[in-house]
Amino acid sequence: MFSTIKSLLFKNNNAIAEQIWLPFSVPINLIRLKVSNKSFLDKFYDDIYLASFFNAYQLSMIEYFFEVTNEINKGKIVLKFVSMFDPIFKDHNKIAEYNKKLTAHKTNKDALLGVDHASMAVAILCNTKKYLDNKIYLEAEKFYDSGDFLKRANEEKKILDSMSKGKDTSKMPKNFAVSQRFFELTFTKKLNEKFKNASKN
Repeated sequence: MFSTIKSLLFKNNNAIAEQIWLPFSVPINLIRLKVSNKSFLDKFYDDIYLASFFNAYQLSMIEYFFEVTNEINKGKIVLKFVSMFDPIFKDHNKIAEYNKKLTAHKTNKDALLGVDHASMAVAILCNTKKYLDNKIYLEAEKFYDSGDFLKRANEEKKILDSMSKGKDTSKMPKNFAVSQRFFELTFTKKLNEKFKNASKN
């Protein structure tokens, strides 16, 4: 199933954007249940690591995983992706405003780390083997090799089956599974730390 993803989505800009948004959707939407919209965006973009990871991941996925070369299609995918993140970004001026914030901090060590982690998450997904000595990668791989990933996937499948939404992630290729875990140990962990004490107030 997963071997056909790129061939199925390669020419569909909206579907590519949706696939890139997928790992962000659950952790971000869970945070947004308890944080006002403006508060979320301000805090998210004030965190240089989170904002840089978010930006670098989408661009790396477009270029290296989906191998989109047409600049117009790249732009359409980005616009669809950021509008799923927040409808405010249907306004191109808002995109420019928040990108300006990122550009101002592009040499910041947290920005560089966010870009590095995002690039590595995509590299793992592409199975390029450029990350084998990274400690977080090794931890993510251990999660898979120990059977913990399969155990969690089976538990999730039982829940989804009971809701008539069966999606068997236990059949996910190892590089997909390890990339997912790497994403959780980097972006998702930092996101939860950032909004640990956040509320709607």
